[in-house]
Amino acid sequence: MDSETPSTSHVDNQSSFDDIVENTNLNTPECPIKLKSFVGRSFPTLDNAIEFYENYGRRVVFDTRKNGSKKVDDITIWFYMVCNREGEQKFSDQQPKRRRKSKKCGYNAGVAFKFDSDRGYVIQHLNEEHNHPMVEIQHQKFMRFNRKLEHVHQKFISDCVGTNIGPSLTFKLLTELMGGYESVGCTVLDIRNYTRDIRRYAEGYEAQMIIDEMKKKKENCDALTYEYEVDSCSRLMHLFWCDPIAKMNFMQFGDIVSFDTTYSTNRYSMIFAPFTGKDNHGRAVSFGAVCQVHGIAPKLIITDQDLGMKVAVKKFEEKWKTVMKTYELEGVDWFISMFESRRANLVVFLMNFNNAVDAQRNYSANLDYLDYNTTAKMKTEWSLEKHASTIFTNGAFKEIQEQILEAYNHCSLISISNDSSPEVYKDWCHIFLVLKNKKMRLIPENLIGGRWLKSPLLKVVHAIQCQDVATHVYVDEKKKAQAILLGEMLGLYQGVSVDIDQVHELTSIVREARQQIFADGVVTSTAQKKKLMEEFYGAEAPQEVEVQPPEVVSTKGGGSRLPSRVEKALKLKSKPLHQCKKCQEWGHHDSRNCNKFKEKEKMRSRRNSDV
Repeated sequence: MDSETPSTSHVDNQSSFDDIVENTNLNTPECPIKLKSFVGRSFPTLDNAIEFYENYGRRVVFDTRKNGSKKVDDITIWFYMVCNREGEQKFSDQQPKRRRKSKKCGYNAGVAFKFDSDRGYVIQHLNEEHNHPMVEIQHQKFMRFNRKLEHVHQKFISDCVGTNIGPSLTFKLLTELMGGYESVGCTVLDIRNYTRDIRRYAEGYEAQMIIDEMKKKKENCDALTYEYEVDSCSRLMHLFWCDPIAKMNFMQFGDIVSFDTTYSTNRYSMIFAPFTGKDNHGRAVSFGAVCQVHGIAPKLIITDQDLGMKVAVKKFEEKWKTVMKTYELEGVDWFISMFESRRANLVVFLMNFNNAVDAQRNYSANLDYLDYNTTAKMKTEWSLEKHASTIFTNGAFKEIQEQILEAYNHCSLISISNDSSPEVYKDWCHIFLVLKNKKMRLIPENLIGGRWLKSPLLKVVHAIQCQDVATHVYVDEKKKAQAILLGEMLGLYQGVSVDIDQVHELTSIVREARQQIFADGVVTSTAQKKKLMEEFYGAEAPQEVEVQPPEVVSTKGGGSRLPSRVEKALKLKSKPLHQCKKCQEWGHHDSRNCNKFKEKEKMRSRRNSDV
């Protein structure tokens, strides 16, 4: 075992800690003696050694980074840490892909830990001198030490990803939650990087995770139906699933379907084809189905006038017929969704879609609640208006009420002919005025229809028999318990927030509870991060993958980035000068588009015209 010299690879990449760059502005930060480093100081474990140097940097206000290590027989025998401003800037004639400022300032402040079988990890080399000022107080929140994503950050970011909230808005919400920018503990970039890590966790497994999730939901809800198709390489091609509530929605409101024309194919060579309708409140309701999905075609499909969309709908219908015939599924009720996603993987997309549908259904349920528990204000004395308020949803009743008010205030009977059947009513008449004249207190059944009635009175538009149309859906008991706990914690927080003494008391109680629960110490950040990823996806990454994710396709419009004006100027400046054949001047301009020559030609033309 080599225990006398630093690793060769480390020495090749940087100068020795003993090689001091001459600088007249060197300074050694002051700190308490317990945090003072010195050659020979030892630590039981490498984690203890790293934590010590990080705490030292945090106290004297400079960031640190790992700068190399050497292992022998799976034991780290050398470990190097430096100030993050250590090292020399690299210069290159080539144009960089991204313009970045360098923190490196050409000095070698750092420490080298060497493993000793008796003492643990010992400080072997040390340089405490810096040739740069320490970080100012107002800038310390941007240091890596003060931007550590704790458990609360990671959980909050995961929840935002699951609800399709982007990094920028997540940061704003987190800033409000944590009490301001000074205490938020991260930046938008940190959130964006963690969001990227969430997506990467499922790479290669996402299709299998979706299928496993479908199987689990099927066990808890027999009314759920799903089917999928893979290609010769076991890559997911089509995924079909039938939500029981979506089936019920189509039975009730599937007479008119609107096709969302805003989809495109980006990350995968698959498409997501959402179809929506309007419920009895006039609000959007998701079917997510093509025409033949439920076995009965809708009476009307609303789309834009784009010819390409019409062609796409036709091709979709042809492919659907082929799939139905292949799987012998003619006559089966289906709910189809194919995926479109620019960044999110399939699992995250499915979460976003389910959350959107849940929000949609929750809003509709709230409107049902209002229909049950509120009474509309009448504007006339007609019993017909009162009757309409009891049978139609509030949204529909408002429009009907306007018609009743129009008949009440502005319409009148001119004459009624009883010579023939049916009766003939002449000008300035309205159907509600006719009903009132016939002394009808209730709106006749044949004029009511069944589309806009309150939910208990609603009549299905498709009288299809479907035995498995149930509204039972899978409930995650763990998430339910977590929601209860979070509610209790937030309630406590709100309750004590007005009294600083109670805030301190609750903080003390929570810390004591934390110590009791994590008696063996809090899990390491890597293990904690993995657990949060599993929590987010609801399962570990599967050990065996039978269904591969689709191939990733180039992002639409993802061509090369247009260079900025500064980049163009720098690139032009780096080119050698040449003499223009037209104006005879040296420069970078093209003789074919020489502006100076053009100006000279214009001046010559003016002089000639004057003459």
